[in-house]
Amino acid sequence: MKKAALVMLSIIAFVMLSALPIKLSQASLEGVAWTNPTYRAYDDYYNQWVVAYEEGTTWTLSVMVYNNYNPPGPAIEGQMNISAIIVWFDWGKNYTHRFTAPQTLAIGETKTFTFSNTTPSTSEAPELWTYEYALHMEIVNATSGPLGVLSTWSWWNWDYNFAVYSSDHLEVQQLRDKLETLFGMGPMWFPMNVTEAMVLFIQGYLEYQLGYQAHERGDFSTAKTYFENAEDLFNQSLAAYEQRGTAMEDADLNFRENLANATRDDAQANLISANAALINSYSWMFFGIGWVLIGIGIIIFGARWSKPTQ
Repeated sequence: MKKAALVMLSIIAFVMLSALPIKLSQASLEGVAWTNPTYRAYDDYYNQWVVAYEEGTTWTLSVMVYNNYNPPGPAIEGQMNISAIIVWFDWGKNYTHRFTAPQTLAIGETKTFTFSNTTPSTSEAPELWTYEYALHMEIVNATSGPLGVLSTWSWWNWDYNFAVYSSDHLEVQQLRDKLETLFGMGPMWFPMNVTEAMVLFIQGYLEYQLGYQAHERGDFSTAKTYFENAEDLFNQSLAAYEQRGTAMEDADLNFRENLANATRDDAQANLISANAALINSYSWMFFGIGWVLIGIGIIIFGARWSKPTQ
């Protein structure tokens, strides 16, 4: 009897559910984008990839939703009516974007929704850690009149970890990214033959290391001071290198030009001397030829003079 009663109750429940005019749609999240974040990169303080907004600025989120419901009945039964999109952050706050009229998605249709809100202060959402977040989409049974919530679709942490930055934290991250390229390989990463420039560079490298340590422990104000000092010392190093290096290059260029001029003058003098020697040798050659011709003339004349008369 108990088994028969249980079967009967199951049949009644199935019939009652089948008679309900509610059809649940299914949604998939096709794309998510945080728009124009203050910072999106790897943050060594958190040891995480983050999407960060500075406190007091506006965060903006775009989501692409696809209605992938495939019901057996008429297509209208699979229409999705979205009444609100809610973003929850685990600092304990919901940010609700409720549409004036529910937004509809036909079966197989994709739509993008964009909404924004104000980033809280670091007193409400401390910057000492990152935050998890979730997206909730509220589905209702109609587009007008009394609305009943059919379901709520949710997605969790689909993108980078969310962080709230103070102004010091933001400046520290930007300075560190810049200085990492300059000092990340140590104080001898490029040859420098100007003592003043090298000393300034090493001083800047030491300031960078102190800033790095302050950043690692979350002391962003101190880290900012060290990083600013490192940047200033690096700029001084470049200025000294440019001034002394340019002077050295000019001196070397002048020396090479003078050497080239002296070599050219010596070459011209040697050429003149060679030409004079050549001319002198030609003179002696012609002088010798003249004596030869004179000798031949004397021989011929002598032969004629000594010829016997008949």
